[in-house]
Amino acid sequence: MVRCIVIPRDGNGTPRIQELDGIRDFQKVTGGWLEPIDLPALAVTIWVNEASERDRSRFNSRATALWWFYSTRMHRQRFILGDVVLTGDDNGEVGAEVPDDIIQGMLTPHEFVIQVSLEGDELWRNTPVCFDNIFDAIQWCMLVASTVRPGPGFRITSTV
Repeated sequence: MVRCIVIPRDGNGTPRIQELDGIRDFQKVTGGWLEPIDLPALAVTIWVNEASERDRSRFNSRATALWWFYSTRMHRQRFILGDVVLTGDDNGEVGAEVPDDIIQGMLTPHEFVIQVSLEGDELWRNTPVCFDNIFDAIQWCMLVASTVRPGPGFRITSTV
């Protein structure tokens, strides 16, 4: 059994911890064959249904924002569709548990504060913008960053 975070597609519930027992359980959650999307910055892997685009699955804004915000790639990729499973970084093998700090950061209620750093400035300043979950905070950062050019840097801190 592997402790994972299931991030449902939009309109299908809230993220939750779930124990999964192997590839079949992962496929049952995602609805098909598995494709890994690694996020080395968080030491996690997002498991998606590789046929979700072809099958026109529903948009998963939380998983997409998580991938875009913490991706090591400099340009935006496709959208993530359907329900996904988040595990620890497992080097392409299904089976690593989600680290405790990731579970705490994503699922434990606390206030997330957006910090900003202007271009060329290394000083981070708190903004009055706060959220009660990491997914809304990430989506706000992505929205503002995509509309302001050249853009300030954003990071998210939490007050426990």
